Order: sequence, then structure tokens, then C-alpha cells
Amino acid sequence: MDVWTKDYHANDVYEAMKELPDWFKHSGIYQSNNEDDILIASIKKMDFLLDYKSHFTVDQARELIKVLFPTKTKKIFEGSSSYGFKHLFEVISKSAIDSKYDMNKYCSNATAINAFELEGFDWIQEGPNRYMNLSAKEVNKVYKLFRYN
Repeated sequence: MDVWTKDYHANDVYEAMKELPDWFKHSGIYQSNNEDDILIASIKKMDFLLDYKSHFTVDQARELIKVLFPTKTKKIFEGSSSYGFKHLFEVISKSAIDSKYDMNKYCSNATAINAFELEGFDWIQEGPNRYMNLSAKEVNKVYKLFRYN
């Protein structure tokens, strides 16, 4: 923290800034009781997200769904389709990879559809996409936490 005093040198600040991602990994996120921190920490522990060279499997997408969307509602959520969730899974993998390069794990729409179906979600079909009985509150929270990372 000394590099932000009046006697700092620009190179020292640059070096400290390169260490910030490692500081975050050792921060209190894994000990927090905050529900957002718990969700992010759970995602960060999914090592399969780091493998951007292979595509999402249905089982991997199911693991994400179990953590992200634990609630099945009576009403179909029409705010985002399987195609939107396929992209969300890719964005989440990109945040897990935490790279300066634009890399992410690919997820197909069919993979997302199969994963939601195997997790027991109800759905309605619209063209090639499906809408599932998801909690709007959970969906909005996940988009807030991961969509723009």
C-alpha cells in the first residue's frame, strides 16, 4: 500500500497493480456470508470453466445451473431463453479464466437445453430456443454479477 503515498514511483504502482488479481484470490470472498460472494466463490471453484479449449459438456452446464438457478418456479421466465443462457455460461467461463485475452469456453444452445431439461426444469419452445421456469430474482442476480465482467 506504500506505493500510493506521495513518494511513489510509477513502476512500483504498476507492479502492485499486477498483483491485485492474486490479492483478490486470497481475500475474504471464500469466508464471506454474503450470498453474492458465496455464489461467486462457488463458480470460481469450478475448474472445468478454465478449460477454454474444450466445449461445455451437458454435465458441466448442469453443475452451473445447480449453483446459479436452484429454484424452479411455477411460471416460465420469458426474460431470457436457452440461447441467452448459453452466452451467459460463456461469459461466466471468461470471468473464471480471468485473462487479458478474449477467451472463453464455448457452450452450444443444445447443451444448455439438455442441461436444463436434465435438471428437471419445465419449458416452452420458441423456435430453436426454450424458456424455462426460472426465478426472475436469481436470473437477474446472476446477470448482474457476471454479465459485464
